[in-house]
Amino acid sequence: MRQRCWWRTLALSASFAFTGGLTAAQAQESYGEAYAEPAPVSASESSAELRAILARLDAQERELNSLRSLVNQTPAKEASLSADAAADTAADGPCKKVDIVSKPSFAVFGRLFFDHIMYEDDPALVAATGVDRLNETGFNTARLGGKGTVYENVIGQVEVEFEGSEVDYKDVFIEVTNAPALGTVKVGHFKEPFSLEELTSSRFITFMNRSLPHSAFVPSRNFGLQASNYIMENDNWSWFAGAFRNDSPDNPTGRASHIGDEGDWCFTGRVAGCLFYDEPSQGRYLVHVGAAFSHRDDLTVVSFAQRPELGSQAGYLTSTHTGDDDWNLVGLESAIVWGQASLQAEFYGADTDNLDENNGGYVEASYFLTGENRVYKKDSKAFDRVKPLEDFFRVSTADGVCMGRGAWQLKARYSWVDLNSGLAGIRGYMDGFSAGANWYWNPYTRMMFDYVHEDVDLLSGVVGNNDLFGMRFQFDF
Repeated sequence: MRQRCWWRTLALSASFAFTGGLTAAQAQESYGEAYAEPAPVSASESSAELRAILARLDAQERELNSLRSLVNQTPAKEASLSADAAADTAADGPCKKVDIVSKPSFAVFGRLFFDHIMYEDDPALVAATGVDRLNETGFNTARLGGKGTVYENVIGQVEVEFEGSEVDYKDVFIEVTNAPALGTVKVGHFKEPFSLEELTSSRFITFMNRSLPHSAFVPSRNFGLQASNYIMENDNWSWFAGAFRNDSPDNPTGRASHIGDEGDWCFTGRVAGCLFYDEPSQGRYLVHVGAAFSHRDDLTVVSFAQRPELGSQAGYLTSTHTGDDDWNLVGLESAIVWGQASLQAEFYGADTDNLDENNGGYVEASYFLTGENRVYKKDSKAFDRVKPLEDFFRVSTADGVCMGRGAWQLKARYSWVDLNSGLAGIRGYMDGFSAGANWYWNPYTRMMFDYVHEDVDLLSGVVGNNDLFGMRFQFDF
């Protein structure tokens, strides 16, 4: 290649010299009278100029070869880097590299629910039970708390609720993640792993209150120890198991501790997961199923009490069982989310005297008019925060008033509870139909409108029905 460059250079120089000679001759012939004859160029000067041109060409060729070499090496380097990255991924497995937390880091959170409830109770039921519920307006819930990482994989949370002059403990616990075999271990005061409706936060449930049978059968927060983990490293399925002290007090006036020798322990477990989960849409389409079981030991008196699906006042039905040193509680749960539509159902049963006479359940459906869907949380196997496609707002601009509509959800529910068994209490059967709408202003603010119709059939033979209406303004942070 170098040889050809030299010949090409010599030929180009000769051509320049010949062309220059012709041009000079023509110029002298045409304009000889106007211009003087140029001074002749010596051979030594021409040779020096040619050597300078050749030196520059040689330097440019070396630079070009260097650039070609660099371009040829780039794909090989990229392939090497890709291979190294793949090797690192294979060595680390599915685990992600995370920063080690070496000092506590906490975030403050809270919630506020403001309710207005109106009751229209049947006079016959009021006369038979003595329960006459009055309209109520005020704060249904006011909570404040903090949660964060204490150190590396240790998490802590403290949450309290303000109820008049009383302050109650809610979720107050210490949690350790990535424990060998056990996954996540939690100790403190928190919810037992029972019921999809219970484990979905009140911030995210579809109705203002949980269903009729929920208040009668489902355990909530107690002192205890719990472990939970995914099944077979598949995050579609999880198990939860724990031991708890039944009916644990939750207010500081009771020292926030359980004192006694009754041995009233309960052991509660839950298995739940998705038969189908659409990964590309992050759960916009899913089918959830689950089952829970709780063995509750050494309780000489077992009581069930139903609360209404609106408000904070007492319900009608109660049932008391004596002499039951141990009894069992079962729960079955299912849910389908199919785009904007959702269907959820649960059944609860308490095996004291007879499972058939201590049970209840509900079926609820909802639909987003504005295109959103209920959000599913895989780690807790429960529902999470709804995020509107368009937040609600109203602002004045140069083009006039602009508005965002928020998210609108229609809802309906049928529920029932059977408390005919037992030795004491206001026993009977009750079912309810609920309907309403939710208006989500943004992911943290919503308004709720609920209507409830109750049908009550007391064991004493008294029959009646009630109508309830409620609305709520809530926000959380």
